[in-house]
Amino acid sequence: MAISQKQLDDIIELIACTGNAASACRQIDVPMGTFWRHLAKDASLLERYARAKSQGMDALAEEIFDLSDRKVETDLELAQRRLQIDARKWTLSKIAPKKYGDRMIHAGDQENPIGIQDVTGAREILAGKFGVAAQLAGSGKSGPDSETD
Repeated sequence: MAISQKQLDDIIELIACTGNAASACRQIDVPMGTFWRHLAKDASLLERYARAKSQGMDALAEEIFDLSDRKVETDLELAQRRLQIDARKWTLSKIAPKKYGDRMIHAGDQENPIGIQDVTGAREILAGKFGVAAQLAGSGKSGPDSETD
């Protein structure tokens, strides 16, 4: 199926507004597969799609505020609203985790390198501070609450 330039432009515009390519294709009455094939063949269209998708994620994030600010009348409406908000938050955290995901710090990346500490003599330092290790070493106990036979 051939897609006109206007249909492609409309799909890209809808994606920028909603972040949802499937919905955009349905609204314009273009099969998703046809749209994907056009993306694969046209680098400039693919670039426009990527930009629109990013804008759509921002729109989706803003929609969370709109949903949370709307008044609800019933428990069913409240449950539906929570589901809508949670679905959008989950989607954003998976599609754009650097921007919308929970910040997780992993040791070993460039911003948080793994630190190496020399712990040689740590037992002696603790023994000097607390006087515990030396007593334990002499008594054969494994800890402060250990019982002797």
